[in-house]
Amino acid sequence: MLDAKLKHNVRSGLSRPTQHKSIISKQDFELINTYLNSGDNPVLLRYRVWVDLAIHFVSRGLEFHIQLTPNSFQFLNDENEHTYVSISHETTQKNKQGGLNSTEAPCSDKRMYATDSETCPVKALRKFLSKTPPNAPYVFNNCNKTAMVSPTTSPFWYTDKPLKQYQFGRFMGDISRNAKCTQHYTAHCLRATAIQAMSDAGFELRHIMFMSGHKNESSVRSYSRGCTTGQKHKLSTVLSAVVQPNSDPKSNTSCRDDELVMAAPASLNPGTHVQMVPQQNTRVASSNNFMSSGLLTNSVFTNCVFNFGQQPNNM
Repeated sequence: MLDAKLKHNVRSGLSRPTQHKSIISKQDFELINTYLNSGDNPVLLRYRVWVDLAIHFVSRGLEFHIQLTPNSFQFLNDENEHTYVSISHETTQKNKQGGLNSTEAPCSDKRMYATDSETCPVKALRKFLSKTPPNAPYVFNNCNKTAMVSPTTSPFWYTDKPLKQYQFGRFMGDISRNAKCTQHYTAHCLRATAIQAMSDAGFELRHIMFMSGHKNESSVRSYSRGCTTGQKHKLSTVLSAVVQPNSDPKSNTSCRDDELVMAAPASLNPGTHVQMVPQQNTRVASSNNFMSSGLLTNSVFTNCVFNFGQQPNNM
């Protein structure tokens, strides 16, 4: 009955599709990065660190950040002497509640590596922590009014009063509006964008689940659902080749660039040497006596040399 009711809702237009969180487009993320690095002040630095942590630790941008303290971060080097940051304690999220039977990967296994660019996330985090009072109970706090007026003269840019969770919910909306993005994004869009980016890069599903904390593969696939512009172009090119298998998208001729011209006389003497000669944008020539049937029918050869001989009559 439930299945019949759901089908009836689809036919009658009452069923609404699931509203997934939007993936931040590459163009919009460029606008966001430009905005976040457009100045050196408490608000932009707090936004930048918040976005970096949400992306690198694949969080929802709300319940994860409110649990972080100035002592939550470990600055370490791996065996190749590359600097990275990890979280020194566990955090609880919607799909990661912890407990005795918890099988999630610990936060200490996830890493945010330093880069050589001016927008290095580790460098921004170090500066953010240096501008936070050491006695602050949490790492994300309200901005110091003095620092807002004169950032260069104030030793601390933030107070020891932590932000409330609803204030985190406004961050991505303010960033989207100030960066002049094409649409309004939410904090959860950062998590969806991180999962989509790992999928587009070709990481295995188990690696993505390690970062996202998902236990169900279908839940991860609901995030990784779209295609980039480049991928859509490649898909269309492949499908065009199905409809027009001999067409060249770069040319008006029907022959592909990698096809060859066969020079074949109407009659061959014993031991005749026939060579496949590469030539672009030219149809494959054929001879009625030579290619009318058999192996060479509708065949394309690349960089091949054929030797044809005639058997003696007494054999």
